[in-house]
Formats: sequence, structure tokens, C-alpha cells
Amino acid sequence: MRIRGLLFAGLAFGLLFGSSGCGSKPEPERVGGSYPVRSDWLVTIPPSAAGNPSRWYDPGFPPLVMLDRPHATLAGDDARLVAQTKNRVILNTRDVEPALREEFGKVLTELYGTPDDPKVPNGESLIQQAKLTEKLTTLRGQFATKREELAKLQSDAKTPEDQNFLVLAEKQSNDQAAVIRDLERRIANLQTYESDLHLDADTLRAGGVLYRNYCQQCHGLTGDGNGPGGRYLVPLPRDYRQGLFKFITTDPSLGSKRKPRRADLYRTITQGLPGSPMPQFAALREAEVQSIISYVIHLSMRGEAEYDLMKRAADAGGDEVDRKDIAKGLVESASIVAPLWAATGVTPLAPDPNPYITDEQKLESAANGHRLFMSADVGCTSCHSGFGRTAPFQFDSWGSLVRPRNLTVATFRGGRKPEEIYARIAGGILGSNMPAHDKLRPTFEEKIRHSDRIWDLVHFVQYVSESEKRALLREKKQIDIE
Repeated sequence: MRIRGLLFAGLAFGLLFGSSGCGSKPEPERVGGSYPVRSDWLVTIPPSAAGNPSRWYDPGFPPLVMLDRPHATLAGDDARLVAQTKNRVILNTRDVEPALREEFGKVLTELYGTPDDPKVPNGESLIQQAKLTEKLTTLRGQFATKREELAKLQSDAKTPEDQNFLVLAEKQSNDQAAVIRDLERRIANLQTYESDLHLDADTLRAGGVLYRNYCQQCHGLTGDGNGPGGRYLVPLPRDYRQGLFKFITTDPSLGSKRKPRRADLYRTITQGLPGSPMPQFAALREAEVQSIISYVIHLSMRGEAEYDLMKRAADAGGDEVDRKDIAKGLVESASIVAPLWAATGVTPLAPDPNPYITDEQKLESAANGHRLFMSADVGCTSCHSGFGRTAPFQFDSWGSLVRPRNLTVATFRGGRKPEEIYARIAGGILGSNMPAHDKLRPTFEEKIRHSDRIWDLVHFVQYVSESEKRALLREKKQIDIE
């Protein structure tokens, strides 16, 4: 098995570093044609509901690739892993009928262009095609009527029963007002998302050329994470097409669909991901990095719009999708995805100030972090068993496998700076089972006491990852990590 793995690794290395992706910069040829419509497997349930896989996969044969192997060739651990993967409600997009696939390709090209001439849908046209202004007008009319009814109720209410009814009516009115505000923000973001995210045609064309030089060998033409060497890498290259990115610093209050900030993608490109095959591209010029970021956003937006509707089209047990639904569905999905990217750019996850200054305070904070880490309320040990040394394999949202970080090794893919660890704890890691713990942010009373539970966990992670600091925990706080 070790020899087999080394052979696969050598092949992947040759594919990656023997090509134009990590070295010389030949002038790329035009790709020609359109992006292909996806013809692969879709994962439709979150990893937390999928159970634990029985083992890791062999190099070159991640779970979704295994699904394409003839069933008769599978036995033992291979057969078990395939069965566990199928239990995640896997849909095969190749089952979508040819006429629908043709319509997908046509509409996606109209909206997002081609590899040689990439684009994004015009914000104002999305507003009109998705009939968002009409919906807003209707909601405002309904809200005005509701407020009139509420005013009358307030003047007529006399009995306790009337008061109870009044409380319910006020809640409904407030909920409707919140829906209107969200729609107003969505429209405002659509009106500016192209300029805010630098998605103009010239930037996208330049980014496409650079992407094909540096990124396509691993991440694939469409951003599917399945370039020539992708399947042989551990972990697999990121598949952008669900709009999910792991190492981000976006406010978790935006929910599970939040996007990375441009600064997050910049960090990943220029600094790489330690402990993974993602290298640093620090030698690229600033304008080149920014162009690649714009192009990755373009690929992700296109892929997510396709993904959302393809789930319906590939699900034989769901609502039927016909040709006339494709254009409407892709436009509606685009009108939802685009403002999420725009909102992300102005909503960072801002760490609270670290209240611990001295080494003695940080050691005490780490001891507090250990108590939190071991507590059932925070639940860290359910995944990071043995502080990550014996962590179980898990499925992720892309159909591959992950393993919670071994915290005793000072390799953190999202970065090991204190604020980077803070972002992983407070914001979680999308696409994996690592939840956001922003509920641990300090209360007013905790701020008065100069205590902060997230910073306690940050300091514990820092201490547990270094042998010298683990020794300090053992000697001074009687906390034995070894």
C-alpha cells in the first residue's frame, strides 16, 4: 500500500509540477467552446448527518470516484466505503436527460460566458428577470395593510385575549418588515456587486488566463477540483461549485451560505495552505492575484447556480424540471448567489480584543481553554478525540473525507496566527463538521471581568500544539496533554 501511494504521489507531482501550473508561464492557447455542464455526483445532505466512514480512501480513488467503479470489482473495505458514500443521498447528474443538459449549457453560457470570455450576469438585469422589484412592491403593500390592521387592533384591544392577539400581530408585522429589509439589501447588493467584486470583463479575462496557467491543473476548468492531478492529492483540491470555502473570515451571522472575503482568497493564494498540496503563489504580482480572485468568484457563482438547479433536475423523486424551468431557475439562483458575495465583502468576522497580555495571563487563559475544550457544552472532544490524535474520519460537503485537526501538531491549514485560530473557532469551517462557536463571544459581564472564552480556546490550541508549552501546562497547571 505504501509503494502504491508513493507511485500515485509521484504521478500527481509530475502532473502538477511538470506542467505550466507551477513554473514557467507559457502564453496560453484559447480554450474554445463553453464550460461543460457538470456530469458527476452531487452530495445532498450535510456531513454531520452522514455518519463516519470506515476508513480513509486509497490515493487516486476518493469516494465519488469509487462510485464509478463496477460494483463487482468491490469487496471488503472498498464496498463498505461505497455503501457509506451512497447513504449520503448521492445524485448522478449524468442521469439528467440530454435535452435538459443542452438547455443548462445554453443558459449558463448566456449568463456566465465561456472560459475565453467569462462574465457574470448584469445586476440590474437579474433584478428585472427575477422580478425582485415586483416582489418588493407587493411586500410593501402587504406590510402597509398589516400596519393599518395593527393600529386598529391597538386602539380596540381591551381584554387579555385581545392583548395576546395583539402581541402575535406585532410579531408578524416585525417579521414582514425584516423580510422587506432583507430584500432591499439583496437588491442594493445586486446593483453594485459587479463593481464591488471587480467582476468586469477585462479583469475576468485576465484572471482566466492566469487561472489556466497556475490553478487549472488541480482545480479543473470549471473549478470542480478535478484537474489532471486533483484526484491524487490529499486533501483534494477545493471544488468551488457549491460556493463553500473553508478558511474564511466572514461574520458567521450571515449563515451557512456565507462566502469568503477577497482577503481570504488572497491569503490562500499567496500563502498556500500548510499541510496540504496548495502551494504559495507569493511571487505573483498584486494585480495578477486580484484577477485570479475575481475569476475564482466567477467560477464559484456559475457553479453554485448550476448546482442548486441540477439538484432538482437529477432528483427523480423530486419536482420535475423541464426546459422552460432552466432559464428561470438559473436566473433566480444567480440573483440569490450574487448578493451573498457582495454582502460578504462588507461583513468581516472581527475578533474581540484579546484581554490577556502577559505570559502568565495567557497560561491561565490556556488552562481555562482546556476546561472548555473538555466540557460537554462546547463539545470539542466529540471530534478532536485525544486532542486530535485519535480523531475519527468524517465525510465533508464535497463528497470527500476529512479528519479533525491533530492539535498537538503545529500545522494549521487556515494559519496559526492567533487571529486566524480565532476565526476558525468563532466562525467554524464551512463544508466540514467544525461548527461556529460565536455564541462563546464575551458577554458584557465577561468583558468587565476581562475574560473571553474564545481567546481561552485560542490560547489552549496554541499551548497544546507546542511541546514546550505543553510542558508548562503540565508543570504549572497540572494539565497533562501527553
